[in-house]
Amino acid sequence: MTIRGNYHIYFAISVIMGIIIFAVAPKYGVYGLGVVMILIQIPLFLIFNKHKPDEREKALMYKIDSFGMAFTIAIAVIIYLFFSQLNWFFTLISAMYVTKGLIGLLIFSLE
Repeated sequence: MTIRGNYHIYFAISVIMGIIIFAVAPKYGVYGLGVVMILIQIPLFLIFNKHKPDEREKALMYKIDSFGMAFTIAIAVIIYLFFSQLNWFFTLISAMYVTKGLIGLLIFSLE
């Protein structure tokens, strides 16, 4: 299993990052969010350093981003309407990473 250019690892890291942000950010605030985002860049650098994606990978990433943003908007509406007691900023960032990761894992596994 190669690490360079492995999108399954990338999307699994996105899911893990979203869960960690949901747990850490309410306690430590923006500084905790910044530390998590800086620490998560190390494995992403190892995965995508000197990797040139082909046309298929680019098309799948556009598809994943489109679906991810649609689900993120739907989650934002749900947070606004039903969970107003949550900190919407950290919850939405966390939901964005989790949905992008899950959709990416699903699409890269099926196609």
